[in-house]
Amino acid sequence: MRVARGLLLLGMLLVPASLPSPAAADHGNAAEAFRRAWERTDILVSTGEVDRTWMWGPAPITGVIHEPYAESENGVRNVQYYDKSRMEITHLSADRDSEWYVTNGLHAS
Repeated sequence: MRVARGLLLLGMLLVPASLPSPAAADHGNAAEAFRRAWERTDILVSTGEVDRTWMWGPAPITGVIHEPYAESENGVRNVQYYDKSRMEITHLSADRDSEWYVTNGLHAS
């Protein structure tokens, strides 16, 4: 009986640790949103259709990263770094179809 209770308690402790966090669960959605934002702005530079500087850069230099940010939901925001700037998703519950779902930020120095 003690062993069974011990195993049940151990299972209850381990299961929550194995579940993805809300930010991690949104990882794929963030990557898609970042791709769409890049295509809306920088694909024209990439293909030579416009003659202007990059807004973000030619390609991401990181994957999606979950950075601590006190003012966001769950205390983290999704970011992806590019050469010129970084993309940020601070409010995961915002309208994903909004032009402003993905915002930009400067690289930290």
